[in-house]
Amino acid sequence: MNHPSEKSPRRRSKDKRLYEESNRGHRTIRLLFNEVEYLDIVDNPVLFREHLDKHMKQYPELFPKEMFNGYQLHDIRYSKRQKLYYRRVKVGKQNYTVQPSFITPYWTATCGDVWYPLLLLNYGVPYWLITKGFGRQDDYWYRLFLHIGRFNIVSTTARRKGVVPQHLAADEKVSWWQGEEIYICTTASEECLWGAEPSLSSDELGLERGYGVFTREAEIAQEGYQVQTVNTDGWQATRKAWKNLYNGVVLVLCFLHGYLKIRATAKKLAQKNELFNMIWEVYTQKTKEEFLIKINELSEWTNNNIERQSTLVNVGKLCDKASQYATYYEQPNAYRTSNAVDRPMRRMDRFLFINQYFHGHFASAQLLSRAFALCFNFMPFCTRYKYKHPEKEEKFNSRAAQYNQFKYHQNWLINLMTAASLNGRLKCLPQMS
Repeated sequence: MNHPSEKSPRRRSKDKRLYEESNRGHRTIRLLFNEVEYLDIVDNPVLFREHLDKHMKQYPELFPKEMFNGYQLHDIRYSKRQKLYYRRVKVGKQNYTVQPSFITPYWTATCGDVWYPLLLLNYGVPYWLITKGFGRQDDYWYRLFLHIGRFNIVSTTARRKGVVPQHLAADEKVSWWQGEEIYICTTASEECLWGAEPSLSSDELGLERGYGVFTREAEIAQEGYQVQTVNTDGWQATRKAWKNLYNGVVLVLCFLHGYLKIRATAKKLAQKNELFNMIWEVYTQKTKEEFLIKINELSEWTNNNIERQSTLVNVGKLCDKASQYATYYEQPNAYRTSNAVDRPMRRMDRFLFINQYFHGHFASAQLLSRAFALCFNFMPFCTRYKYKHPEKEEKFNSRAAQYNQFKYHQNWLINLMTAASLNGRLKCLPQMS
């Protein structure tokens, strides 16, 4: 039999179907259990009920609201993967699984065994190195990380606080899926990522669908939620998408983007330092009136002292958009620059580069982006953080913990699993047949 001298390229089917959320996992209550004590509690209905009642008083946000009207211990089952028993409770006509939060989704592993490998994955360590150091196969670690993306990002992150930020920064991270350019609609605030949804197009409709995922999840976390301000760059499709999602939203134009365009063309100018100092003076004004006066002075000085045409054009664009920059003074709590979203996107860029971007189904690209966002919120800071930010409490050593001023457990993955009780949803979907 003759074999070809070169391998033919593998054909990949471009499955563009979106990830559709089901109720798988939405009826799983994840609670803190000591691994040793769990074995004695799970097969004792009296102790198990006492543990449930204790947690219902201490962590009411982890339980469905209907459960406070009464529940019954339904049955007990066995997981062959972890060789552990677990119980189900009956609330009305629905059954809920009570799962210890030291177990990962689908009972694939214990958090104590995989928290460090998943931390390395989020920092961009390739799968083959994780396999070499911790065993298993590359696909095992890929699927384990992917499962985290099924949780509701907004509700899981704001689980204890129960309030979603109203001042946001949004931008698109350009990436690739099977060689095709895609755009990850990224939403950030309070140092956390609240949305990371890939879109196949950068037009108004595509971005509206991408950012709309955050809108739906925020409504689940906080009924009647309304965004007050969104900081964006000058991309019109982004601004129109947010206007379509929230009628009363105030869009704040990023001042940093305007400055960077000027700096790119003025690096070799003799008057560059004076020009940059004047732009900084414009930025640091305390009132809208002073801002508009300073930006007019900047325009006059540039026209009289700068000869390079490209710099003049960019300074003119900055001055022409003065009214859009000035909207910040009407919303002082808004983000004035896009730094809040640019910094986590730099981390996302490293993560995607190591993963060679996206090659599977488009739904897998969605889950991988969401998993990165959740791990980014819950993973611990580096040890130098406490020295650079001594004003912040050391015990809240992650972005989600700082936002909530609370954490369920010292282990970041157990903390994430607990916060993801009911998959982060407060409203459950209809029962699957």
